[in-house]
Amino acid sequence: MATRFEKLESDFREVLSSWINHKSAIPERWKLEEDANPINPMSYNDIQALGRAECFVLVSQARKTMIRLSSLSGILHELSAAIQAESNAAQENFKAVTNMYSLITLPNELLAHVFQFVVNGPCGVSNSSCWEAAVALSHVSQYFRSTALSCAELWTNISWGSKLSLRCISRSKEALLNVTMALAVDFKTGSNRESGKLAFEQSMADNIMPHSRRWKTLDIQFARSGPKATLKVDAKTREVFQRLDLRSLESLQLVNSSDPRFRFQSYHEFQHWTTPNLRYLTTSHYFPLSLPGLANVTKLDITLDLGQISLADVHRDLSRMKVLEVFRLRLVCGGRDTQAAQNFDKVEFVNVRSLRIVAKELNRTSQGLIKSFFSSSSFPSVIVLHVILGGYLQTSSSVDIPTLRLTSEVKCIFKSAILEQFPRVERFCLEANEMNSFGHRRKISEGYIKAGIPQGMLRSLKHLILCSNARLDAPIWDEPSPGIPVVHPRLESITIKATPSEARYMANSVKRILDRQIEGGQWEAFRELVVMYDSDKTAKDSQPAIVTEKFVGDAALEWCKNPRKT
Repeated sequence: MATRFEKLESDFREVLSSWINHKSAIPERWKLEEDANPINPMSYNDIQALGRAECFVLVSQARKTMIRLSSLSGILHELSAAIQAESNAAQENFKAVTNMYSLITLPNELLAHVFQFVVNGPCGVSNSSCWEAAVALSHVSQYFRSTALSCAELWTNISWGSKLSLRCISRSKEALLNVTMALAVDFKTGSNRESGKLAFEQSMADNIMPHSRRWKTLDIQFARSGPKATLKVDAKTREVFQRLDLRSLESLQLVNSSDPRFRFQSYHEFQHWTTPNLRYLTTSHYFPLSLPGLANVTKLDITLDLGQISLADVHRDLSRMKVLEVFRLRLVCGGRDTQAAQNFDKVEFVNVRSLRIVAKELNRTSQGLIKSFFSSSSFPSVIVLHVILGGYLQTSSSVDIPTLRLTSEVKCIFKSAILEQFPRVERFCLEANEMNSFGHRRKISEGYIKAGIPQGMLRSLKHLILCSNARLDAPIWDEPSPGIPVVHPRLESITIKATPSEARYMANSVKRILDRQIEGGQWEAFRELVVMYDSDKTAKDSQPAIVTEKFVGDAALEWCKNPRKT
């Protein structure tokens, strides 16, 4: 006699065969058996007509069918879940094996290129993160490890304080290095700020500085020097630093924002550096006035604190940069008193093609200083000009509406139209922002920013871009001169970047510009108005959605009359 498990196994096989062959869950043989065929629902009258004995047999038959099918259903449910899990694992394994096969069949040269993209591809990634990515790749498999170790470019990112710097140096062979180091200024108790000395991390001096001829990029972070700091003052190390061989250096970054006491200290460590290949210089709250390689820089990104450095000295050193092509200048008013306006020598930046100026929260003294700076500067080759201004919306005794007026800041940068300061600018972006926007949306929605557009000073202007995080009133600002006609640039496009409500507020400003275009008889040159709606940002971690609308020709005028929200 068959056991219970043998009977269950036999039923299971019959059910599977019936489903595979006929797509029927109940085998045909079972339907002919009285104790196997499921009972169809019956009415009360039909059951009563069967009689008590027949009804008892029916209940027994239904019970056997239920037990038989429930057992099969439970097993099939467990089997289905198990098979599904195994199937998912098999799919993942198939993907992994397929991908690995694809990588294994790649020649070492191509796999090395993939590794280089993973490690060195993303911009703005720290050297330590790049090194960690290289280590992770080398631990995947022996094949990956041998490939990674043979690729010197994966090990060129050196960070100060890393215990594995020497290992990276050896693995990088003779490839050029990307180095990050920390410096600090050590002050003795009771000493003045002029007596501070540079402090170094000893492992950098021992392990990294001897390879300075291979440095391609150098990122110097000025850090605080405390009692337990690893940065120490050492005369020998300082001398080594002064005599670094930087013949291969292409990019230098100096970030000095950790301690305001020694910003723009007159260090002379850089005056002996020879950097014939230096092309990119980024500085924040420090400017290496004595660096000989300034004359070779093609891209300069500089943040200047107007209260802690002589702008005239910087202006003089900028005059040495004859091949400068990209210039980004950020002007900051620090806690110190800003220097009074000075006289500057005339400087012409003949090769600069792209210029970005950031000036926020300026006082009257700093405005005068900046005006002197730009009045003595001309940019005859600039094509792209981006001006970013900022401040705080405020009310006054006479005006209850929160207002931020930035036209005076605009006038600090632009000279009279009769002077050829920006004769070739084709793309001009004016960005005016309220600096304390987060958490003050109500104040921003009620107030407005006023910043004039120096249209008359940009006679070659073709593309105008207006950006703001508040309601922006941007009237046309001209500097009329006796006997000289007002300049009417042939605008081809205007772009607005703002939230929907702020974009609608800009419609009047855009209409004034378009009316000027029509009055000048140049309407046929205008192609389109682009409105980029930036969703209202109420939190720092919000991700705004951008919706773009384009209005061609006369449709731009219609939008100005009836701006609508997308």
